[in-house]
Amino acid sequence: MPFEITPSLVPVLTARLFAEHDRAEASAMLAEHAANAKHPEIVRVQVAALKLSDGAIDKLRQAIANANIDYRDVLAWAEYPAQMRGPVTGLSKDQTNSLVAADHVQYDEWLRAHVDDAT
Repeated sequence: MPFEITPSLVPVLTARLFAEHDRAEASAMLAEHAANAKHPEIVRVQVAALKLSDGAIDKLRQAIANANIDYRDVLAWAEYPAQMRGPVTGLSKDQTNSLVAADHVQYDEWLRAHVDDAT
């Protein structure tokens, strides 16, 4: 069963990914994005930006800047990295389905690795 993306994940992931001295800044960036977002996927984008950040403030800043331009790019790179890395045109339906399934598994595994019973 896929991991459910909920608002409670954002502070948990922020605490798990960022060093203590960076958490307040990371939280502030995420809150500012949420307050100014012009798209319907705020929590999903926040979680995707956190994934792309890999715990680095500069990477989080870049992910949020990218989300402010087109939030779908951040979602695509976080949720579908295998599909984003290579050409998918010309693949068979089975190859495409396999790639999609692998991307779903990697995202779910990443979430499970960074979140426990704290949510």
